[in-house]
Amino acid sequence: MGSEMCIRDSIGAAHIEGFGSLKETASTKAAIYDALPAEGWAIVNLDDDFSDFFVQRLKAQQENGRLLSCSMHSAEANFFASDIQQGESGLTFTMNINTAEEQQAIPITLNFLGQHNIYNALLAIAMAKTLDITNDQVTQGLSMVYPERGRLSLCQSANNITLIDDSYNANPASMEAAIDVLNALSKKLQKSAILVVGDM
Repeated sequence: MGSEMCIRDSIGAAHIEGFGSLKETASTKAAIYDALPAEGWAIVNLDDDFSDFFVQRLKAQQENGRLLSCSMHSAEANFFASDIQQGESGLTFTMNINTAEEQQAIPITLNFLGQHNIYNALLAIAMAKTLDITNDQVTQGLSMVYPERGRLSLCQSANNITLIDDSYNANPASMEAAIDVLNALSKKLQKSAILVVGDM
């Protein structure tokens, strides 16, 4: 595909500080898209509440075939994740690529807990494809990435206890994601779950 410039973004409650509302945050972040030259690539997460708002700002990219989309819920996206499985030490899913240049279904392995991390992988894959990075390089690169310490990192300890360390930071959305991971993993491992929560 080739690329000089590529922009992707998503809007969440964690970004609201200083902007007053999610809508104001989206408007401010959309200015990044407004500054994107017509030959630049834009990637929009179709599952974002503001995806239509962003797409409306990207008419030049649409006309030039340089607007890509990703999703975990819409098979209409250019990059769509399906067959998602949360394992004890990470995620697996099928990356369905549907662009003018390529139609592929590629198995992906991530060393991350929490399905929300699939969005980061989707956006990274879309950006990589604009740079003509091969599918083998993409899958290899993603398999070599590990979470930062304190960001849903998995630790085994004595007495068959599994510890999930998510102490780096907290906001309502990340706390909800951490609870979802704890719940899913405790069911999968058939272990009791204990949530220890500090200040947010």
